[in-house]
Amino acid sequence: MEAFEEPVPKTIMDMPVHLMQKITEDLNPFEKCYLRSVNHEFKNFIDSIPTVFEGIWVTADNNKLSWKLNGKEFECEKEDDGCTLSKRNFLNIQRRNNRVTKTYKECYVKKKSGVPEAIIQNRQTSNESTLVCVGDLHAELDELLPVSIHASRAYFVAYDFDKTVQILSTIKAGHLESFSIEFEEPMGKEHFTRVFETDQFKQAQIVEIHCIVEFNLEDLVNFEHLKQFICGVRSLVEPEEILQIRDHNNVTDSSASTTHHHVNPNFKFYGSTQAILTAVWLGSLLCQWVLFF
Repeated sequence: MEAFEEPVPKTIMDMPVHLMQKITEDLNPFEKCYLRSVNHEFKNFIDSIPTVFEGIWVTADNNKLSWKLNGKEFECEKEDDGCTLSKRNFLNIQRRNNRVTKTYKECYVKKKSGVPEAIIQNRQTSNESTLVCVGDLHAELDELLPVSIHASRAYFVAYDFDKTVQILSTIKAGHLESFSIEFEEPMGKEHFTRVFETDQFKQAQIVEIHCIVEFNLEDLVNFEHLKQFICGVRSLVEPEEILQIRDHNNVTDSSASTTHHHVNPNFKFYGSTQAILTAVWLGSLLCQWVLFF
């Protein structure tokens, strides 16, 4: 008779993969972050599952990086050769500025070790998510932000056009339905030519440019695939020529070529300067311009 062998105790790591996936699928990114700290095996498993955020909001300048993930706020600020990392104290949220802050001897952004790894690895957002990037991005953030992001909407307030195009290019083309860009400096048509060349623009449905640019009728071919395009325009043509846009785009469906041309009551007039809000249907595309003459 064979000697009786006691059964080997089972551990949580003996759990079938499909069962572990079932248990973790409803955890939010922060609960997963805690679970991955239990042991190395859990870390590897959690890292193999894409982290999904409902929304990512990033604000950056030369000295500080702030980000909000699913409503939770973090802030990293450089101080000499080191930095401070702050996050809101969720145990007592009655005080508006109640935060927990730690100081590091090395640059937190350079090391990346303390940044929540969910924002560095497997980053994507949900189908109805929004990515917001604001500010002048520091060179040390280059390895943090150019990542593959799945977002349906994006909004950029930028001071560096190169960085804006770089981040726009990291968002999954086709998944990005709409985006808007607000730029603080004067912009020429040569800047937006780079936006037109991106797959994100070519596959988007709605694009808004919140600054004054110069376009002519020939440039409109770039917008034919969009459902809606909004921007401020320093007009190079007479107001009457705007009405030629329908013909320029060979629109034959009379029901889709209704033109609305009216003065925007939100604008003031100074001397000969006039601002007109123009909405024009180009087939299925609704274009809206704020025109300056």
